[in-house]
Amino acid sequence: MSEFDQESLSALLDDEADELELPRLLKSHEEYPEIAEKWRRFSFVQSIIHKEIRLVKQGFVEGVREGIDKEEKISRPIKPIFGASLIKAAIAATVATVCVLSGKVIFEDTSVIFEIADQVPQTYEIPAALSSSDEAGDIAEADLKAQELLKEYISRIQIDAEEPPLIQHLQESPLYRLVNELQSRDN
Repeated sequence: MSEFDQESLSALLDDEADELELPRLLKSHEEYPEIAEKWRRFSFVQSIIHKEIRLVKQGFVEGVREGIDKEEKISRPIKPIFGASLIKAAIAATVATVCVLSGKVIFEDTSVIFEIADQVPQTYEIPAALSSSDEAGDIAEADLKAQELLKEYISRIQIDAEEPPLIQHLQESPLYRLVNELQSRDN
């Protein structure tokens, strides 16, 4: 008898065993009959500790199997098939009714839609305060300044030929691997 079986017996006596340990112990009992004797001793020690002396009967395995057989089997309630299909049909009918009624409302009054489409766009005059020729010059000047700043920034970047930039973190990324896999498939 293994130490694991002894721990399972102890857990069973302490009501800490899970539902898989009991069938495993019953199978182990067929291989190792000393499990029943160990059960009697453990039960006797436990009853002494709790001051409830009671003797364990010899038919350990038979008693456990009878107890399992006496338990009520848990079964799922059977749903009526007719009720489920009736509910599905009612939902489908409701959806169909909503679609038909909303389609009727949409396509019944199409004259309003055509009136909206036939409207002539109106022209608006921009106030003189907003339209100034200086504004276009300001935009062009800002673009030139931005280009100068960009060129200056690029000229400051220095890459040392002896110490190339670190790209190891890029090579370890999933996206980098995916791109390489796609390129290798294409080749």
